[in-house]
Amino acid sequence: MTTKNDVTGDEIKSKPTNEKFRDNYDNMFVGKTVPIGEDTRPKDRVKLGLSPSTIIEEWDCRPTKEQDNEPCV
Repeated sequence: MTTKNDVTGDEIKSKPTNEKFRDNYDNMFVGKTVPIGEDTRPKDRVKLGLSPSTIIEEWDCRPTKEQDNEPCV
């Protein structure tokens, strides 16, 4: 006996897998491999080679309309 939809009464069927399905499945669930010795987390002060008293600041150096492409100094 096949499975039927309770509301419509239609048979529920799965389509067979194809190459496109397999490629997309790998893209979603397999993921990218990380080389041995590499870390995916952001680097902390020790890995950056900085002293604990160093203050880390992130600057946005992208030009804006007011800066007229002046370098970020």
